[in-house]
Amino acid sequence: MKKRFVSLIEILVAISILAILLSLLLPNLSRAREEAKRAQCLSNLKNQGILTAAYAADHGGRIPSNNLTYNNAHWKGEKVNNNWFWHDFIGSYLENVTGSLLENEVYHCPSRTIADVKNDGTPINNPLTYWANPFAWKHDNPDAVTGNSRYIKPWSDNAQIRDVGAPFAKRERYTKFSQLYNPSVYASIYDTAQSNNGRSENSGGGSFISKANAFGIWENPTRPNLNAHPDDMVGYKEIPQQDGLHYDQSGIDFRHPGDTVSAVMFDGSATVLRNGGIRNENMINQ
Repeated sequence: MKKRFVSLIEILVAISILAILLSLLLPNLSRAREEAKRAQCLSNLKNQGILTAAYAADHGGRIPSNNLTYNNAHWKGEKVNNNWFWHDFIGSYLENVTGSLLENEVYHCPSRTIADVKNDGTPINNPLTYWANPFAWKHDNPDAVTGNSRYIKPWSDNAQIRDVGAPFAKRERYTKFSQLYNPSVYASIYDTAQSNNGRSENSGGGSFISKANAFGIWENPTRPNLNAHPDDMVGYKEIPQQDGLHYDQSGIDFRHPGDTVSAVMFDGSATVLRNGGIRNENMINQ
């Protein structure tokens, strides 16, 4: 039987066909991987919503504090949960936690863009890649202690608590789920880029700024300090306004397919929001 040899042209044709098939398959594989990462991110946020609800159920319907600290000079009581952040409060409901709370995967988006090395080269093993909504809205009633206008955040700011009667007295304040008008579209926790404050475990952060509805008004996106170290601005992103909203520092991070961000709403549902399509009601209680 006469042997048949494959010609060079046939080999080149076969290679070309394989190259075409690979060019068609690889983007789909890459897209599938990113979709899987987004699914994991949404699962993380869904679980954080469950943890938030568990905390609220044990604390009279209150949403946890974004942060809690006591003033050393003007607080005489017990300092319960001093220096805790929002993730510490809901993290207290995680089971089988060993070591650092931030080692738990529920706090880490697989598509994160936050740096994992500090300026001095020290590794950050567990950078926080989500943040709780710190946006405030103006309350109709003034502060009972100071008489000043009162601005309420869903995840309240309880920094530097002071005794009543002390200079600049400040009491702990919390927002309840019952105070939220539309929890199904009101974002609770979401993907964030890295704050320009520096590389650290808690450096994820930033928020929205609304000219019309919130305390702290910016006409334009806030830029990092021009004198800041370049490494401190590694995650800063200038993002176009959304429905009149601008971003403070790095703010939200549209890191998922289709230029989207993952979020869990206050009703516990996890969803995606598209860059350019975020509304005031997604970030402000209205």
